[in-house]
Amino acid sequence: MKMNKLFSAFAALMLLFTVTSCDNGPDQVQWSNVVTYQGLSNGQPAVSWQGMNDSESIMLLLNTNLPADILPGSRLFLSFIANVDATITNGTVVEPISLVRVETISPQTVSGTPSEWEGDELYLQFMFRSGHYLNLQSLIPGATKNESMKWEFLIDYTTIGTSNIVAYLSYTNTAAEPGASNSVTYLNCVDINSIMSAGAKTLTVNINNSNTAPNQDYGPDYGQASQSGKVIVIPMPDYWN
Repeated sequence: MKMNKLFSAFAALMLLFTVTSCDNGPDQVQWSNVVTYQGLSNGQPAVSWQGMNDSESIMLLLNTNLPADILPGSRLFLSFIANVDATITNGTVVEPISLVRVETISPQTVSGTPSEWEGDELYLQFMFRSGHYLNLQSLIPGATKNESMKWEFLIDYTTIGTSNIVAYLSYTNTAAEPGASNSVTYLNCVDINSIMSAGAKTLTVNINNSNTAPNQDYGPDYGQASQSGKVIVIPMPDYWN
């Protein structure tokens, strides 16, 4: 299959390693995506790579070792260099230039609209579905520490089983400095497999977002944002219907 470059470079948190001195050749490009660690295959770490929505999932082998606390099912941000016209197939071995732990948010269910769900404001750069995961990248204001951040993905369970499932993404950071001008780019994902149901056509995510044009660099197939940028409508797969 032909690989697609999904992510722009970002200031990664929870870094496993990165190669800083890497010069792309004239016919090479850096490929980046969030992948799922599947365990070892013939002694090498194997990860599944899937593009936007319901793109084909392929298995890549990493020419590196992972820390022992990276367990199967973990989500990782992977970058590697390949030829522009590269065709990558199952079992292809890649040399990572960057690997980052990606936090997976577990959905919780509530009845109706939760009170005071908004949390702190963030700047959502994009949100899109990859298989049964939502991937999102945000700019987080203030002095950010991983242990001080709290993310919640709240599902209105009265909408499960309908054509449109409604959710609320909440973020708070107790270490944020009011009025701080610095920001950190943060990437995480939500596993939505457990809340999908037959008949669901869309997933509507409400978010306290200051960016009025999220997803503008990726096209409408990633998800439609409201004029305020505070509501994102994500298309659901046909195979769930």
